[in-house]
Amino acid sequence: MDTFGGLYEPSLGLGAVTSEGFALDYRFPDTIYHNRFEQAGKRWRWTIVEQSAGQPDKPFAEYTLRPASCHGMTFGF
Repeated sequence: MDTFGGLYEPSLGLGAVTSEGFALDYRFPDTIYHNRFEQAGKRWRWTIVEQSAGQPDKPFAEYTLRPASCHGMTFGF
């Protein structure tokens, strides 16, 4: 997981299991990024909400993750 910490030291993501999936929060000096993973069948919905002091929460990113075959792929590591 990316910690979105380009300007800061890496943030330790603190997480918890939820009834829908799991959550990870990354805390920075002025902002918290709330990552939520919700399972829907074989897919996962990943949303990130930015919470800054004194400002309304705002969507940061949203992804749909699905299984994919790695058959035939090679890796150089």
